[in-house]
Amino acid sequence: MSQVLDYVGRPGALAIVGAGYVGAVRYCGFPKNPKCTDRGEYEDFSHHALGMALVYEGGTTDWAGGEPAGHVAGARARADATTRIGFPEHRPIYMAIDTEIIGHARHDTVMAYLDGAAAELGGVALAGVYGQISVVQRALEEGHVAFGWQTVAWSHGLRYPGAHLYQHAGYVYPGGVEADANDVLAPDWGQHNAEDDVTLTTTQDGWLHDTRDRVMGMLVQRYTDEDNKQGPYRALDTGDGAFLLGAIAQLGAKVDALAGVLSDDEANIIAAVRAQQNGGQIDLNALAATMAPVLAPILGPLIKAGATADDVRAAVDASLKAILAKAAS
Repeated sequence: MSQVLDYVGRPGALAIVGAGYVGAVRYCGFPKNPKCTDRGEYEDFSHHALGMALVYEGGTTDWAGGEPAGHVAGARARADATTRIGFPEHRPIYMAIDTEIIGHARHDTVMAYLDGAAAELGGVALAGVYGQISVVQRALEEGHVAFGWQTVAWSHGLRYPGAHLYQHAGYVYPGGVEADANDVLAPDWGQHNAEDDVTLTTTQDGWLHDTRDRVMGMLVQRYTDEDNKQGPYRALDTGDGAFLLGAIAQLGAKVDALAGVLSDDEANIIAAVRAQQNGGQIDLNALAATMAPVLAPILGPLIKAGATADDVRAAVDASLKAILAKAAS
């Protein structure tokens, strides 16, 4: 299951990718508050094909003002997201209910707050809520919001199956920065790039599979030769290519899993094919050298950390998704 983060610090997109996460939910609405994201972090996420969703939280009692407070909060969140961060206007923003809500009256006030926020965010379809199970379930089932992010806190061990995200207890430390980990429970969890969709032409698809097979054949051959102590296979002779081959060798039994990763590596393969075609032939040295700089910063930390095949697959897929969108256009 994929996971995303939420945090106050700034681990950076590369650290997030290297740790195997596919994105994060970031704060918005208060430009002077360092916990809130900005255009730089947003663009860093986009560059590394990470998803970013936004959440608004001024304090734990934002909701107490009911619908009028919701209008103020929703307007502030949308304005900051659009003008300062560059977040798409057609994507939702979560409103945080970051305290335990007890009793019908308080739940009613929360729902009124969400109604006010939704009106300013662009409608129910563009509104989400963060909170305990009873808040998320009621808000979704009654149509106050379209996205639900449930926290383990105040949920009494229960999970609502209609939630889009689920926040775990405890912390993780990507890049040494304290963060919460959240399960991704739906393909669209509010991230800015959820609608990215790439369709390959028949020709591009042919390039992809033919080139992938040849590249992976070379890599497996190199691994086999080293494993049999028959000396290095010198088909890849650049510094970047050498790093890639070293990574493959260290991954050892994970070569097959890495082949599965590269089957989704359409971006780099297509881009490299376009750049390296020569009389209908592919320069595999150049192709591997093109791929290696992208793979190197991802595979290095994963190898040292003893990552699983799934960790490798998730990290490489996330990093290369953005390149695919450009290559196939």
